[in-house]
Amino acid sequence: MEDEWSAFVHGASGSQATAAEPNRHDWRVVDAAFDRLTCSDCSGRLGRGPVGCPACDLAHGFRYAAIETDRSGVPPGNEHAIRGNVSVVRRPQVTSENEVLARRLLLPHLLAGLLPTTEKAQRMSSLIKRNFPAQKIHLIEQAIEETLGRHRDRSHPSKRNGSKRVIMRTDVKLYRLNQRLLAELLHAAVTDADPLEVMPPVMGPSGWTPKRRAAFVQFHEARSLSADPLETTFAITVAEQVAGAARLCPLDGQTSTAEAGVWIGRTHRGAGVGTAVFELLLNRASAQGFTTVYVSTTPDNRAVRSLLSARGVVLVPDGDALTAHIKLMTGSPGA
Repeated sequence: MEDEWSAFVHGASGSQATAAEPNRHDWRVVDAAFDRLTCSDCSGRLGRGPVGCPACDLAHGFRYAAIETDRSGVPPGNEHAIRGNVSVVRRPQVTSENEVLARRLLLPHLLAGLLPTTEKAQRMSSLIKRNFPAQKIHLIEQAIEETLGRHRDRSHPSKRNGSKRVIMRTDVKLYRLNQRLLAELLHAAVTDADPLEVMPPVMGPSGWTPKRRAAFVQFHEARSLSADPLETTFAITVAEQVAGAARLCPLDGQTSTAEAGVWIGRTHRGAGVGTAVFELLLNRASAQGFTTVYVSTTPDNRAVRSLLSARGVVLVPDGDALTAHIKLMTGSPGA
């Protein structure tokens, strides 16, 4: 979506003009334009507001007037399926939790050019309706694997590491944190993570208390949004929905080295999001002029250890932690 917008803006008159005439533009361009506009009723991103917001309801409906063109090399109807799934994950509050879950899990496969038949889509829908929440993610992923997996080797962009094939997701993005994204990041943390996974400890009862929510916001405002920020924080989005955060913090006395940190919401773990985020974060570090990225994890964090191992990173013991220094190709500072 961002690529479509970037290609379009060189000859465009702006987001307002695009949103005013959606029928003249590709749906991806229209979605990107809405994301750059603020709703006059709810002050959120236009078209993504709560149920009953008049301006968002109207804008959401107008999205469907935009042009829809199938990409080359994909089955007819793939673009329509992507559009429908993006519509759901952009405004999840108007759809059932089960439906949103299924759409999020299927979207990466659609973006890679696959398309389930009506029969297969109905099977996945049946699975999420008749099983308990703890089983749904596993069962849906299993159904997707069974119905689409046979085509994956031909259709998914990937990187190879020896004989192991690593699927690289294309729907994962990093956006530099701002006040609007901070509100969405807080929502993602509260609904999809434990406080101790995403922020320093705060005294008091467990869970997301008002005090702890305020501390989360203050933490990011002080470290990333102040006039003299200590680190650069990015909101991680999956299919344009905030799902976690990534950061780069210069190490004390080592201006050429940045410490990397990442947290991802529970519902997005184990689905290739971390691998995509890691690659994007290394690219950001290089573009900002860093030559080395420092990473640290714990021996029991198998997900991170597996991710780093797949990329050829060797972790070494350092007290109770496992650490590594990753050398980068340097880009243009300040990018």
